[in-house]
Amino acid sequence: VLGYLFNNYEDNFGNFLIFYIITIPSINLFHIIRNLKLAINDYLYQLFNNLLITTIINIVLNIGVFAVLGIIVSLLIPDVDFDLFLRVELVILGFYTIPAYLYALMNKENKIIELTNVLLKYVIIPLTYVAMFVVYLYIFKIIITANMPSNSIFGIILTLFVESIPIFVIIESLNIKNRFFSFIARNISFVFIPFYLLQTYAMVIRISTYGLTKDRYLGLMILLVEAIILFLMKFKERKYLINVFYVFIIVSFITFLAPGINYEATSISYEARIINNLLKNKKIEELNGEEMAKLAGAYEYLKSEKALDKLKVEIKDNEIKIVEPYYRNYFYESYDNDEKVIDVSNYSKLEIFYGNKDDRSTIVTINNYKLDVSKEAEMLVNNEKINDLIYHLDDNTDFYVTHLTVSGYNREIEYVNIEGYILSK
Repeated sequence: VLGYLFNNYEDNFGNFLIFYIITIPSINLFHIIRNLKLAINDYLYQLFNNLLITTIINIVLNIGVFAVLGIIVSLLIPDVDFDLFLRVELVILGFYTIPAYLYALMNKENKIIELTNVLLKYVIIPLTYVAMFVVYLYIFKIIITANMPSNSIFGIILTLFVESIPIFVIIESLNIKNRFFSFIARNISFVFIPFYLLQTYAMVIRISTYGLTKDRYLGLMILLVEAIILFLMKFKERKYLINVFYVFIIVSFITFLAPGINYEATSISYEARIINNLLKNKKIEELNGEEMAKLAGAYEYLKSEKALDKLKVEIKDNEIKIVEPYYRNYFYESYDNDEKVIDVSNYSKLEIFYGNKDDRSTIVTINNYKLDVSKEAEMLVNNEKINDLIYHLDDNTDFYVTHLTVSGYNREIEYVNIEGYILSK
């Protein structure tokens, strides 16, 4: 089937392959859990235990085999090629590692070892709570400082979601007597709502500002899957949580294969609509800066997707000469100080600071100080080298910059992000 699709539908083969890779494991896991007659929390608990045992055996096996092989090579066949070690590793992979990890998915006979409980109760679960607490602190910081969320926040929360949701399912199988932790575990759907809203806000801002690309479409579908999982985590005491595997299949079909609404077709129609609406009653030279930025971004996206034929309005050759350079004149430049050690002997206090602005201003507020970074921003735009960047805020306070990013169009700065240390004497 894959060969036929590749030979006859090569353009869409990649999408089908992704759908296939998501679908087959989802169907298998659904039926493995059903056939083992385990609740999903007990299955994940057993699976974690199996994977831990398999990993320990795999590490010991590799160390032992390569230690013996090293002795053999040193004493008996010193001129042997390094390929021998690679071939032995392939043998281990084929005869033990891969089969053992696959068997771990369906083996319910292994007894739960104490190391499994120790890792879960005293390492993984506490670290998960700490990570969630840090994200809550970040949310409070955004509310207090009225700053925009970091671009990386979507990925950070997604990673936390993928790691923590299975953990909070497994917790049901553990005998955790702490009432506070048990309460959070039972109500994790509500605990995650602020994270989910922050993710959604970050994604909506990106789409409204820069348009709907394929990556952002995937982000929206991830939000949909997260919402369903959070609902199933609370609904009927997680009785139907196992159906999440079929949610993966349905959402992946919509995303990669569904005609007219998949991630390619939807992003193209969205970007085409932006241009059609902008030029419906205006000429290109009548657009303001913000409209021109959206037009240029949408045009460049459609061009990269070879979908300019989807436009209902005509962009003439002389107008293209205006649009394309505008997009090319977009800039994103950054300064990073990767020093591992800095001298703080002259200071008594160090405070980490993160700040950003998107109001076309180069003046950043650092606590109660107004800092103008226009000179350094201009140097970044001109690709000039910046040495150690330290700002003198007052007689007792300096600001050591570890990261500075500026972006915008036509040499006009629209966004500034700065990170570093506030050093007080």
